[in-house]
Amino acid sequence: NQAEYEKALEDAYSYEDEVVIEEYIKGREFSVAVVDGKAYPVIEIAPLQGFYDYKNKYQPGSTIETCPAELSLELTEKMQRYAEAGARALGLEGYCR
Repeated sequence: NQAEYEKALEDAYSYEDEVVIEEYIKGREFSVAVVDGKAYPVIEIAPLQGFYDYKNKYQPGSTIETCPAELSLELTEKMQRYAEAGARALGLEGYCR
């Protein structure tokens, strides 16, 4: 709701001058690390409750991580190509995901 959104913004801006706001998209959560321009295996992240928020990310035992993710080879390779392309487009070096 709007009040929760505004409170979250206020909280976020109390830590930093710039924040990233992402629209929630219902579906499965994945992560692809890119090291020195090369994508690593796709990981699926499934929270046991709710969605993958700060609490579920940092509270031990609150998510199940499956690596490699149970995806078709075609989809896995597509996700890895997108991760590599994103890293290149943003000029990222070393490690990112």
